[in-house]
Amino acid sequence: MWDYTCVSISYGTVLIAFVGVFILKFQALGTILLIIISLIMCCIALCIEMSTRHFQEKLTSECGKEWYVDEDDCWIGGMIYYNPNDSHLIVNNRIGTVTTVNLARKGGKVYYAIIGIILIRVLLLFPAIAMVDKAPINLTIQNSQIVCENGFTKYDVSFEDIETVDIIDELPENMFRAFGYGGENLIKGDFSSSKINNMKVIADPHTPPYILINTTDGKVYLFGSRNSNNVNEIYKNLTIQLLN
Repeated sequence: MWDYTCVSISYGTVLIAFVGVFILKFQALGTILLIIISLIMCCIALCIEMSTRHFQEKLTSECGKEWYVDEDDCWIGGMIYYNPNDSHLIVNNRIGTVTTVNLARKGGKVYYAIIGIILIRVLLLFPAIAMVDKAPINLTIQNSQIVCENGFTKYDVSFEDIETVDIIDELPENMFRAFGYGGENLIKGDFSSSKINNMKVIADPHTPPYILINTTDGKVYLFGSRNSNNVNEIYKNLTIQLLN
């Protein structure tokens, strides 16, 4: 029954993915197809559930008892199933309608290893994001270059490559990230807006102003800092250097 379920879900997911692409151009027809596929998947799930109940009733009736005992000694802590004599990888859980895997099988060991790695990464992810989000932004002028860096991300623009430079009090409208990081207190990487197709950005979205640079080769840079006074000072020094 679980084989049928997995195959049905796989085919249904593929169809929904195709409809998701199709719905971009034909929303009404795509929505109808999505509803039809969802209803078909629900009907398949219901049929599988009823068939499973039928087999369970048959098992109970043939054993001559009103109940059927699980192998208690194969459940570690009542939660993890370990039975080398069972060739099945996926088995019914002891409680409810959910399933679990047989840890005695190679696939079960791989499954629990992956789950463990994911849990460890999730536990480490949130502190890492908090550290990245609040990492310092260094905006400086070095060797005839304006340099902006945050962590491993660093952008530098030579004075001779600068065509125009402006200071703005707000971020460009309708900014979206093409590649990079977008957090509550930090944006960096490749971004675009309604008026600028592509720009390299390192800035704190809550700490204006920002320095907007256009280069002679058509590139755009948007630099900020955690300190507004620092941005103003850098912009002042930069304009003086360009005039000279």
